[in-house]
Amino acid sequence: MTFHATLKLALAVLTTTALSLFAGTQPPVIDHSPVKVAPRGQNVVVRATITAAGGPIKEATLFVSVSRDAAPFRVTMHDSGAGVYTGTISADLLGTLDRFQYYIDAVDAQALTAETPWYTVEVKSAEAGKTSPADGATPESEPKHTGWVKPTLIVGGVLAVGGVALALSGGGGGGGSSTNSSPPGNAATNSAGIYSGSQTTCFQPSGGSSSCSSGAITITIDTAGTVTSDTLYPGQHLQGNLSGNNFVLVATVQQGGLTGQIQYVGTLIGTRIVGSITGSAKAADGTTGVYSGSFSAVKQ
Repeated sequence: MTFHATLKLALAVLTTTALSLFAGTQPPVIDHSPVKVAPRGQNVVVRATITAAGGPIKEATLFVSVSRDAAPFRVTMHDSGAGVYTGTISADLLGTLDRFQYYIDAVDAQALTAETPWYTVEVKSAEAGKTSPADGATPESEPKHTGWVKPTLIVGGVLAVGGVALALSGGGGGGGSSTNSSPPGNAATNSAGIYSGSQTTCFQPSGGSSSCSSGAITITIDTAGTVTSDTLYPGQHLQGNLSGNNFVLVATVQQGGLTGQIQYVGTLIGTRIVGSITGSAKAADGTTGVYSGSFSAVKQ
């Protein structure tokens, strides 16, 4: 082999290696046509094509905000094939809202992340909406943090927000008590009552497919601001306290070979409760998984 041929081959090898290393440092790419209008009373399906040069997509999540006073809800997006990920926002979560916001977050096998801007969706009755739900929307001018800071996954009763750890207390497994006190005055009194609705909980083992289940729920708030439920996690009495308009109930997972915790983070909005479900669990063989989902209820 001549010197020039050897040099050409060496350069080709170096170029290929450099491109490979460079590809491994690139975050995922999210190709998404935003939803602009959603029909009232119907589930909203959000789709995006997500690709990554550094390997497969590890997790795709839809963050949905229904109030400036509450952290966004997590909705797991599922791979429909060919890199197309789909997330469904339950109509129960939206209630009678006139609008909501969402963004998409993706993480690849190298733990590199990508996010879209916030998008605003108008919720309209069928006769009022003249625009197709699939029509594009312009991203919000301020693409994140409109009144909150993006939360991380809640683990062990601590919610990390903007680098600050906030203790979130709750009870589970037989009525554990909460150290989070309810504000005195009319807030708890006005909120007192029985709230009925539904919840959807999904569990995704590491490297596996997500499975979901849904069911009816009842949440009770008394005049002292104590929040209880025997149906959010069947078989356990969950108890916590209102802190402003927010509460956290924690269930202990010890079934099906899994051990862990599930956190139910709820927010009072008028006569409704909307909430997100997060958590994690570990199997006997050391494999782990995460919980996600949402719940909503209306005062009876």
